[in-house]
Amino acid sequence: MKQPTIEQRIDAFRVSSVPKIIISCWIHVAKTMKAVFNKKFTSDSYEELLQCLEEEFSILPKVFVNFVNLPNIHVNMHLFDAC
Repeated sequence: MKQPTIEQRIDAFRVSSVPKIIISCWIHVAKTMKAVFNKKFTSDSYEELLQCLEEEFSILPKVFVNFVNLPNIHVNMHLFDAC
């Protein structure tokens, strides 16, 4: 069975939108890493981390089809549960 293309996974109407979604994906990853490695955690910090993880879980599998079962996503799921 043929894997869907990134354009199909993100419902892009134009190929030119693909680089934008990839950049957006890495921005989400960067925000998540910033939240994960925060030196102090407050209630707001945990809420920010939770939101970042939710967004990351949403966008990564759309951009990278085989990303779902990788260990880093598994680890992030534990962070998600801890929030």
